[in-house]
Amino acid sequence: MHYLYVLPLLLVLCGCGGGGGGTQDPNAGSGRVEVRITIPSGIRSVSEIASFRLSVTGAGMDPIVRVPSYNPATHTGSDSFYVLAGATRAFAVEALNSAGTVIYSGSSTADIIAGQVTYIEISLAPSPSGVNISITIDNQPLGVVFDHIPAIGANEALTGHITGIDPGRVALAVYIKVGGVWWSKPTAASPLTIPNNQGQWSCQIVTGGNDAQATEIAAFLLLRGTVPPLVLGGDLPTIPEAIADTSVVR
Repeated sequence: MHYLYVLPLLLVLCGCGGGGGGTQDPNAGSGRVEVRITIPSGIRSVSEIASFRLSVTGAGMDPIVRVPSYNPATHTGSDSFYVLAGATRAFAVEALNSAGTVIYSGSSTADIIAGQVTYIEISLAPSPSGVNISITIDNQPLGVVFDHIPAIGANEALTGHITGIDPGRVALAVYIKVGGVWWSKPTAASPLTIPNNQGQWSCQIVTGGNDAQATEIAAFLLLRGTVPPLVLGGDLPTIPEAIADTSVVR
């Protein structure tokens, strides 16, 4: 059984116009969120912090999990992203040590308005017992597994399964490397693969060109609502929001 300790935090919100030369909202009906995370002096040494984890939930939206940037010199964090507009969006931040134990935490809510920017400053407090958070299903670790890897030259689907989480909460971003560059699969229009209720999934990685000659395959497990980077002949992306990943060289 897991216990969640909710501790005090400071939340400052204000809205301003979404125009004025700022980055355009790529998702209609969303508002941009600017988050700043601070940690006051506490019982534990802030030097133990290795990373932050930020989650956003609310009615009518898929959960978002992100890894804000962390400045170890100032023990502060920051992030900027879009959230579907709506009332009472819940923001929860955890500071983790190198072992993955939560040592600082806090949460609050905010109303997100489409086309506007919401500024949030969260001051975390020490987590008294250091709760270690993990996600498991049937005692299996969180992960993504390749079950069938087509041979080079074969026009077959890549198949696999996921473990450790409800399949209804996640999707996969699959990429292949052809001629030294990476491509999103199955297509640019449909860059996500959805597992079935048993966690099994299938992705058609050969959709044209020299796809059958791909030398590497990578897959990232994402919470639904996360928009994966679209790659059309570039480098393999880094996806901080990924909760598991795997890759293979053919």
